[in-house]
Amino acid sequence: LGAGLTTIMGGIFFCVSLNFDFLLGTIVSAALLGITIPYSILKRFFPKWKKTIIGNAGSYTIGYVLSYLTLSLIKQSGKTMPEGMLMVVMGVVMVPMLDILRVIHKRVREGRAMLVPDRNLLQHRFVRMGIKPALTPLSIIVLFLLFACVNMVWVMNKYDLSVLALIDILLWVGIQTSITYLIHRREEKIHRKEWKLRH
Repeated sequence: LGAGLTTIMGGIFFCVSLNFDFLLGTIVSAALLGITIPYSILKRFFPKWKKTIIGNAGSYTIGYVLSYLTLSLIKQSGKTMPEGMLMVVMGVVMVPMLDILRVIHKRVREGRAMLVPDRNLLQHRFVRMGIKPALTPLSIIVLFLLFACVNMVWVMNKYDLSVLALIDILLWVGIQTSITYLIHRREEKIHRKEWKLRH
């Protein structure tokens, strides 16, 4: 999932940088894709690679590269690129960023340690909702592309950016509310079934 999302982020950043002649962004994005695409292929189709993980060092490095690309593209806004590149970039990084903020808020609210694992990350919520684990990465990628495409189309058409920010927030809240409802409904059915079997 991480490699897949990183590949999509790198691909979008590469296309935007290439389209607006941002040479350094194009080179860095291409380098990122040169790492994540082969890794995704090896992990998907070669059994010996299935248990490999990117690890903390790899995650930090990819995070730094994505951060550089994010800040660089925003800095080019209004110069080589159209105004509103902040919202294009936000559309690309919005799903993982908002999900992490939601998880941190939930852990703080419940008084739990930050580094203790739980089942509240987006991929776990999709599984709890009833989506098969094999389809969960694809579902998250579709959600990710939804935000990225909406923001890119909106900015390229030079619509009001304040309205776009409101749409993003409402879309995210609506999606999370729907997921929570579906999780509760499914888990209630499971508990009811278990109660009947025991009694």
